[in-house]
Amino acid sequence: MTAGDSNIELGGYTNLFRIPGTIDIVAGSHNIYIASRDGQRFLVAAQSQATTVPPLNVILNWPQLLAEK
Repeated sequence: MTAGDSNIELGGYTNLFRIPGTIDIVAGSHNIYIASRDGQRFLVAAQSQATTVPPLNVILNWPQLLAEK
């Protein structure tokens, strides 16, 4: 990067690290990560490495179940 009186010239980019399994959350989006406020960590959207998918439990009429207790 070079800064002049009225302009800034940026150089090329450099990958800091490679993250396997990353995905795009929104089609065409390249923002697959977000940095923490302190800049010490990244949250990255990536495909799960799990071989099985855990079950999804749906509880119907849960207010009634609470009233019965």
